[in-house]
Amino acid sequence: MILFVDIEHQRALDGPDGQRLLSLRASTAYRLQRLIGDTCLLQRYPDVDRDLVDQHEIRAVFLSGNTADPDDYDPADKRRVLDLVAAGDVPVFGFCGGHQ
Repeated sequence: MILFVDIEHQRALDGPDGQRLLSLRASTAYRLQRLIGDTCLLQRYPDVDRDLVDQHEIRAVFLSGNTADPDDYDPADKRRVLDLVAAGDVPVFGFCGGHQ
């Protein structure tokens, strides 16, 4: 299984473009699943941690792009995802803001 992490800020999802952004995330998750040939789990970044990766036997992590300024995020909200990336236990690919 692969993991696609939506790192968009909640404020953007609650805004006028929120439904479009969510639709793009779902579309990307389906595209990744089709291209890789493995199930793709789509999760919001505050819900991602090492236990989730272990529980679902995640083989790779993809981080979405985002429209929010990096300073808009509370560092504590992103800590578990950042710890997962820093551990280097699974391959990680970041799109746009997910790469930063």
